[in-house]
This record gives sequence, structure tokens and C-alpha cells, in this order.
Amino acid sequence: MLTEEQRQRLVASARAAAARAFLSGPAGTAYGAAVLTATGRTYQAAQYSSFNHITNIHAEQAALVLATMADDPDIVALALACTAGDAVARPCGVCRQVMAEHAFRTGRDFEVLMANPGPEGHELARVSQLLPQAWLPPRELLVANKQEVRCALPQVGHPRGDVLPRVADQVILPDGSVAIVWDERFESEGILVKLKYAPQSDGKLRKLPHAFTQPLLYQKELYDIGWLRVQEGRLPAAVISPGQITAVFATLPLDSDKGEPPGPLMELLAEAGVPRSAIRVTGSRALGLQQSHSDWDLLVSVEISTLKQVRERLARAIAEGRLAIPPQSGTWKLLDRIFPGGRQALLHQRRFVDTVSSGGVSVALWFTPPSPPATYCVEPDWTLAGRAVVYGTVTYAEQAPYKRAEYIVHDHQGSVRVTCYHKAANLLRAGDVVSVSGWLLRRDNLRHLIQILPIPDRILWWRTTTT
Repeated sequence: MLTEEQRQRLVASARAAAARAFLSGPAGTAYGAAVLTATGRTYQAAQYSSFNHITNIHAEQAALVLATMADDPDIVALALACTAGDAVARPCGVCRQVMAEHAFRTGRDFEVLMANPGPEGHELARVSQLLPQAWLPPRELLVANKQEVRCALPQVGHPRGDVLPRVADQVILPDGSVAIVWDERFESEGILVKLKYAPQSDGKLRKLPHAFTQPLLYQKELYDIGWLRVQEGRLPAAVISPGQITAVFATLPLDSDKGEPPGPLMELLAEAGVPRSAIRVTGSRALGLQQSHSDWDLLVSVEISTLKQVRERLARAIAEGRLAIPPQSGTWKLLDRIFPGGRQALLHQRRFVDTVSSGGVSVALWFTPPSPPATYCVEPDWTLAGRAVVYGTVTYAEQAPYKRAEYIVHDHQGSVRVTCYHKAANLLRAGDVVSVSGWLLRRDNLRHLIQILPIPDRILWWRTTTT
């Protein structure tokens, strides 16, 4: 909830932005807009007028675009001001539609502050109030944005609070939220986590949007429940300290009372050289939240050479009909859209076979090295330089298939090391020509790019290699 002081500052920012209006004549009405994002940043813009007004770029649209191009699209409020002396600054119908679509994509029905005539005051409305019957997006997006069902609290006995968690362990935070560990060595005093469940007033847990397939909605939830870090000079992410963990639910061995996935998957993993001792259970089954039809989430600790054999064996099993691609998998549907050639190319080139259907049940495999990383992802002597984009050739991708994916891109300035925590990096191979965006860290002339969510931290392929 914004304070009145924050609203007044944003309206003042919009009034100031009106001075930047690029008008077709000196006597035209100038419009200025400013947006405030969940990270606390403000972006200003004014309109660009054409001589016939058909190709105008409106101030509200420009401000939204500026925030989005800065990879900061979660808008909390938008303010609009104009120099018309006798009217409240109200957005036109086109801008209301643009705002409605933006609000839908980010999941936030943000405030719109419309400046009064003169130097002070404003009217306030929500986007949904300004355009109650906006054009609807495709039906599949509506389904993706609906809220998940609530789950009962975990019933797994007494969690251990005296151990430091490792990757894929699940932890309870002070407010009762449940998170899964992405990287226990993200920073010297920080653990990178993915929030999975948020507590409700009725004592149950609400499942949060999927961080890979619904990243904008997930990011919005992080902000709303208070786990999106927005400190100056620090990466905005869900980073916790060991002292904020109230309980740890460690991954479970396969020989626990949880059983194992049905179908031929376990046999196929053994044929590829993966011992049972290298496989552990995480996700809802490790928390005691599973139902009979629940997916399986397995942590598989293997060397890269074995991982390549696993992908080869599983891809052949799909071709033979022993395994299948889960028909409802949001991960596969997204990979279909972002990788040239889609799933057929991924399977043929053995780039991704990490989510399969075995015995009619979906199984997601988390691949990690047998030993945890020796270094922190963010070393103390590196400085955050802000958002950056890189275009170049992947020169090293041997560690890309792991959950903490590491790869190197060579561009016109030299090489940049990239650390990525989302699945798109698992598809990379040396020789691919890509564009990547992320948070840039610098130390002297060295560059380190960090990617956490697929939006805004995108990977785009311009050319792929099949070798």
C-alpha cells in the first residue's frame, strides 16, 4: 500500500516529466507520466506528438515501456499530468487498454493517479476501474493466471532446525512461508531460495505461481509477501540468511517411506550409470503434501559424463514409447516457444530430457554436481553494476546442464561468465549464438552476469549448434 507522500511524489514526477514533451507545435498540451515499480524505482516519460496525431506515442505508454525495457515491469502506480488548465489528466482509451494488458501480465491491478488542474492534488483509481471491460487475453493465459488451490500444512513430524540446508532442501521461514533452496552458496551470508507456499489466515498454505512458467506473477508475489530483496546495491531476489530459517526439510532417500516413481524411469537411470544413492526426493513429497497423482521431484547428483548418458538414454526411451513428455507440462510448453525447433530439436540434440512422464506420472529431474560449489555465486569483492544485455557466442557450456548453470559468452568486449538458475540455461551448448540479459557484476575488467528468472533474465537463440 502506497503512502500519500509516495503518491504526491509520483504525481510531482509526472508533472515534471511534462516538460520533456516533444510537441508538434508550441501551443500544444503537454502530457507527462511517471511509474513507480515494486523495486522502488521511478521512470518518467512524456508524449511524442506527430503532426497528424495518428502516430503519437503517449506518455503513459512510454513510461510503461521504459520500466519494462529496464527489466523492471512490476508497476505499483502510474501518475499522469497535463498542462490543460481546466481538466483532470485522464488517460485515453488506448492507454487504458495498454495499462490493463500490462496489469494482467504482471498480476498487479496498479493505482493510476490523475493530476488535478493546477499545481496540487490528484484523483485515484485502479486500472480495473478505468477499463472494467478490457479486451481479454487468450484463454490459456487466463488459466495460467488463476490462483492455485490451497494446501494443508505439512505433517512430517519434527523438522530439523540445527542443520544448514543444501540445494533442493526445503525450509520454513519466520512468517510460515515454505521455500526450496536454489543455491546454499549464493552469497557469503545469503541463500538463494524459490518461494513455493505462502501462509494464509486460515492456517493453510497457498501455492505460489511457478517461477519458470509464470515469472512475472511469481516476482509480484515475492514483493507482496515481503521476500523480494530490494536493497540498494544488492540483487533483487529471494535471498535469506541462515538465521531466518526456522526449520529444514531435507531431501529424502529413495528407500524412505515415500516409495519411488512408477514405470521404467528408475531402471533407465540405473542403465545410464546413476546409483540409487545419488537420487533424493524433494518437492511436495518431501514435505508430506503429496496426493496420489502428484508429480515427483528428484535431485540427481551426477558427473557431467553420466548426465550426458542419462539424457541419451531417456531420449531414446521417449522415442521407443517407454517414456513420454507430460502433456500438461508448462516447462515443455515454454521450451517449445523459446528454443528453435522446439521439443523435437531438444530431444534430437539431447539438450533437455529433464521432465518426463513415467508410468503416467510426471517426474522432474534436478541435476547437480556430486560436490557443492566451492565458491559463492556472488563474491564479496564484486560490485553490482545494474542490468545488462550481452550478444555473442557461447564458448563454454560444460556446466550448463546443472541447476546452478555456469556458461561463458564471448562478445565484442571479451568474455563474460554467466550463472543462471532457470531451466533455459540447461539447453545451451558451446557454439550457440545468443542474447542474454541479467544482473551484471564487475571486478576490475572482469564481468559476471547472473540470471534468476526467465523474465527478465532471458536467453534468446540466434544460431544453434548440433555438435
